[in-house]
Amino acid sequence: FIVDMSNTLNSTKFGIPYDKKPLTVRGFYKYTPGPEFHRCPDPTKYNETVVETDTKDECAINAILYEITSDDEPYITGIDTYNEEKLTAVAKLEDGSAKTEYTSFSINMNYLKPYDPTKKYRFAIICTSSRYGDTFSGAPESVLFVDDIEVISE
Repeated sequence: FIVDMSNTLNSTKFGIPYDKKPLTVRGFYKYTPGPEFHRCPDPTKYNETVVETDTKDECAINAILYEITSDDEPYITGIDTYNEEKLTAVAKLEDGSAKTEYTSFSINMNYLKPYDPTKKYRFAIICTSSRYGDTFSGAPESVLFVDDIEVISE
């Protein structure tokens, strides 16, 4: 993969070949948000942020499944990760708040398009300590630990 220094979100390539229909992603996580949330009003100026004293950072644990026509097809990147036109299914952790002890999670895949076992897909599990990191917003020092991830497929 080539790093795109002019657009770092384009450098993140999501997904591995997956030949099953994922139904649920489960595991355990522990999360500590950083003390000070920084909002980036203009993601093209990611070094210019505003501190929001009333905002707490949240973590995110998500999964995506998307169709490809060939192994050479471009990957979904940090730019278009949740573009529903490209996705077949998505799962999102609802509660990304602080957890001092390992907490179990189970997120079900929500199918936006019918799954076809004759087609090719890529699947990704995306874990981040700042839910809004793709807009260069979040709390420095946020820490997310994830353990024992399991994918239940049909």
